[in-house]
Amino acid sequence: MRVSKVLIARSLAVIFAAVLFAGCGKSDKESFSEAEKLLKDSKVKEALAAFEQFAKDFPKSEMAATALFNAAQIYQGMASQSTDPLKEFDKAIATYQKVYEMYPEDKDAEQAMFMVAYIVANEKKEYETATSLFKNFLSKYPKSDLKQAAQDELDNMGLSAEEILKKKTDGK
Repeated sequence: MRVSKVLIARSLAVIFAAVLFAGCGKSDKESFSEAEKLLKDSKVKEALAAFEQFAKDFPKSEMAATALFNAAQIYQGMASQSTDPLKEFDKAIATYQKVYEMYPEDKDAEQAMFMVAYIVANEKKEYETATSLFKNFLSKYPKSDLKQAAQDELDNMGLSAEEILKKKTDGK
């Protein structure tokens, strides 16, 4: 009998503590604003961590896709300062993919899909894969504002700036 009372008392204490601390966490809006402020203050690595943590803590938030998109952009930007830029581009690709796979209806999904193809083509120089990705993009988003950019990428895949210019001037 004494053991049951002790167990009941402990259980009640745990429940009380859970109820007491349940409302102590930050809201999704507060957390997202903090991540944005870090980025605005040029605390890039801290902002990256904050956006990624936001996506983990609030996966159902209407801002989750934007948090991932922002994280992907940060990885992409970090590549220019990295000793291993391809590693950062791979992280950007993986994060952009999460945006359009986990949140396909979100406003950022379309641009995220385009950015994966763009990075694969222009940074990784994997033209066969990029061609497939751009074609998938055009198929999924035939009325996209990025349609012409995707088509231009396909038309000029692997060409240098000089070759593209020559192609355009010869075509006129």
